[in-house]
Amino acid sequence: MEIETITIEGNSYLTGEVTLSESVMASKIALIAGILSQNPTVVKNPPDCKTLGDTTEILAFIGAQILTDDGVSIHGESISMSAIPPNKTLTTFELVLIWATLLARFGKAGIPETVIASHSYLRPILEAFGVTVELESHYVVAYLPTTKKDCAVTLPSEMSFEDKVLASLVALTLATSGLKTTIKQCAPSEEFDILKAVFTQMGVHIQGDNLEIVVESVPELIGILYVVPPSSREALLYLALVAVSKGDIQITNFPNKSLSRITKRLLDRGVEFSLDKEVLRVWQKDQVFTPSIQTLSESQRLPLIWQSVLSVISGLSDGESQLFIEKHKVSEIVSPLSSCGVEVTVLPSDPFTSEVRIFGPHKFRATKFAPESYESAVSALLCAQAASGTSEISYSNAIKDVHQNIFSSLAKLGMKIYGYQE
Repeated sequence: MEIETITIEGNSYLTGEVTLSESVMASKIALIAGILSQNPTVVKNPPDCKTLGDTTEILAFIGAQILTDDGVSIHGESISMSAIPPNKTLTTFELVLIWATLLARFGKAGIPETVIASHSYLRPILEAFGVTVELESHYVVAYLPTTKKDCAVTLPSEMSFEDKVLASLVALTLATSGLKTTIKQCAPSEEFDILKAVFTQMGVHIQGDNLEIVVESVPELIGILYVVPPSSREALLYLALVAVSKGDIQITNFPNKSLSRITKRLLDRGVEFSLDKEVLRVWQKDQVFTPSIQTLSESQRLPLIWQSVLSVISGLSDGESQLFIEKHKVSEIVSPLSSCGVEVTVLPSDPFTSEVRIFGPHKFRATKFAPESYESAVSALLCAQAASGTSEISYSNAIKDVHQNIFSSLAKLGMKIYGYQE
């Protein structure tokens, strides 16, 4: 795996205008949904990103015709395989979503046992759809019942937010293969909203909100022309980088709908910004923030990337902050803070969650860090920008896999960042 090391001189002043690139995640969700359509689904304005190519490569491997003449199109009708080959480039999230989509399309789909083994929380969802599962040559092969019927699915409450997002997408995807499906307690996530919009455009009837939606399938899903929205993760990254240092930038086409819950939290903490229609201006002169005090139930509705941002803001806040973060991810998110000299205490909360207490305000010191994930890489990037001195971050494309040409864009805004290759 290729490892790059970038250096960042902290506390640089960021200024200028930002045009967001297209969402990699939304592009992937639309292309995967195209497995179900009987005519081409076209992603009109795909981002220029290596990981999108990794997704189209596996779709082509299972038989889909992928064309790149005008955007990226998938001809799902040509798919001949209903099993996913072993793959080390795609995330587990993508592989499970492709598997569920193949299951909805063919009524049978296989996935390597090593991929699905950690997703036991999907079992009650599959059972609600009448899915039976067999183990064949290290593959988990799932079968939908041949007789379609109405069904009801309630997502388990005892799971992490990220797991609940994937469970919601799997349930919604399988609902396209039935008659009428009621799904309760879906994750309030951008990914779920994107898939709902894609399926609605394909002809599926979907009503209700995340607490309870009703899905009525149609005999055939139609291919669509999908216009990719701006990347909300990129918008949040720009906003947070100014907040933890100093600057004055303007972000056009700001995706406020998908980020409204986190922007409200940042505004309450003391981050200074204004929003006029789809243009957000963020400026910061002094890092005077109030602590974040979360409840456990609140934290279960927050994406991990939001927790990364709130953790760094908490290190700059005047007082003690209390966050709750998934136990298996807490080290990735808070380790960059500890390496910068921020006082962090991690306590057990429940079998799935850790209570994180962050004591501020701190003057971040320069550090050397090797992030393990995207959320960890964002936390490290924010810490380096907030720190005094020069930090080194070694990573395996964790940021570039999600954001197109992000480092060169940050350099144009005035961030003192060196050593990257884009």
